[in-house]
Amino acid sequence: MIDRIKIINNTLEKEGLYSDNILDNGGKTMYGITEKVARNFGYKGSMEKLTKEQAIEIYSKLYWRKEFESFNEEIASFLFDCHVNHGYKGMSIILQKSINYLTSNNVIVDGYAGNITYSTALKLDQKRLFIILKFTLKEEFKEVAITLNEISEKKFTIEEIETLAKKIEDIYSINYTTNNTFIRKLMEIFKVANNFGIVYDKDIFSAFKSFIYLDKMVNKTKDKNSIFKDDLLRVLDEIEEFIKSSNN
Repeated sequence: MIDRIKIINNTLEKEGLYSDNILDNGGKTMYGITEKVARNFGYKGSMEKLTKEQAIEIYSKLYWRKEFESFNEEIASFLFDCHVNHGYKGMSIILQKSINYLTSNNVIVDGYAGNITYSTALKLDQKRLFIILKFTLKEEFKEVAITLNEISEKKFTIEEIETLAKKIEDIYSINYTTNNTFIRKLMEIFKVANNFGIVYDKDIFSAFKSFIYLDKMVNKTKDKNSIFKDDLLRVLDEIEEFIKSSNN
């Protein structure tokens, strides 16, 4: 069971305490809550005295969705944080684009996360694929290895995970003989992990169709690695303010 209060509290800490900046259209705010919003929820006191408990209650009513509770805490944190900062439509678009990047599904990017979006995302969550992608983009190879171990049917010791992390890091060496596009390197990671002994659920291979498609897209892009990586990282970055350097 995920800790809703903990997740909301983490977001409140990012929002900060009392502010009354004349350049801010929101006017008086506390924990990112404007005076107008606080009044709409029945708060009658001064904004400086709005308690964290009251703020959590307002955030719960404004931004928490029951669907978040189907995910693990990391994904729920990401979705909640996106909802706060980008609105429901923005959160939905980020989630839908992430699904389409990493699976063979073709979820309609319409800014409305309904049953199809959430059920597809849950499958992705189980594979934790998009976190592998995130850590690969950041070149945090030990986290990639840890995550691969998590999705593997066969589990490895800490020492073996560190060995796998080194093998993955070697893929990024200038001496490693592989095409230099990011997606090719990502697919090479899965190949190396497989040779190492990682055993995948068969459903994971649907993601490779997307990787092949992305590789073709990268190769058609000028300055392919830098532009593509920056663009993909920007989308997935939303996914990780939150992932606070945790795992896939």
